Amino acid sequence: MHNGTLLAAVDLGSNSFRLEIGRFDQGHIQRTEYLKETVRLGGGLDEDHQLSLEAMQRGWACLARFAERLGSFPPAQVRAVATQTLREARNRDEFLRRGSEILGYTIDLVSGPEEARLIYQGVARLLPQSDERRLVVPLNWFIEHPFQNWTRRSSQLIGTVFLMLDFRTPLAPLREEFKRLCEASEQWDRRVCVLQVTDATEQTMQLRMLVSSTDSGRNFDLRCQVREGLIAFVQAHYPHALPRWRCELDRGQESAAPMPPAPAPQRAPSAEDGGPERRAS
Repeated sequence: MHNGTLLAAVDLGSNSFRLEIGRFDQGHIQRTEYLKETVRLGGGLDEDHQLSLEAMQRGWACLARFAERLGSFPPAQVRAVATQTLREARNRDEFLRRGSEILGYTIDLVSGPEEARLIYQGVARLLPQSDERRLVVPLNWFIEHPFQNWTRRSSQLIGTVFLMLDFRTPLAPLREEFKRLCEASEQWDRRVCVLQVTDATEQTMQLRMLVSSTDSGRNFDLRCQVREGLIAFVQAHYPHALPRWRCELDRGQESAAPMPPAPAPQRAPSAEDGGPERRAS
């Protein structure tokens, strides 16, 4: 590819359509023009995964404006791609066929992994060179797909319980009681039951308990049971382990120096003292 060659990319996103034009120079592409229009194509996708006519018309109108700018570009220097919404739309062929005619260039429907690869390539070229691993997260995917937890194959959850206790708290009996509470609970799924000291301050140490359940509701109940049970156990057997403030009092032999006496009030000098003579009016 020769220096100075213009390249164009068209991205048909779920919320916006973008046109980016760049100039190839010394192995790099310098952006020269950027156009973005809010189309809200994903908002036109109904429960049956059908794009509404209004949404398709908004997209076609935007592509017509992009076509005016791309009129002189050779096909080999333009790539147009469609992503998530058109992957889900059952009538995507109708939109893509008409959209390609309006734009004047073929619109490719890319898969999810290919979209992720293109996103990473676009981000990685802006980052400094490094041999370390990188994680690039497509935020748009999480915005369009609400989620409740990070588990991949089921609704099983791991929850946390935190306690702040004194440094004198014995950990061995506390671990035994924690394990007993888990085993006695119907909410525990027998997977995870771990107690660790995860932090320490000048006043207390932080204990973190991990417990697992089959779903979020059971995990919430289990965490409450464990928290209440451990607090009751500490109150009954190790009350000295509850958080407390420590201070050191210095009781020296010498008392604090007394405050100096307040000065006596001064009176105005009289005539006998050589002051001015006062006469009654």
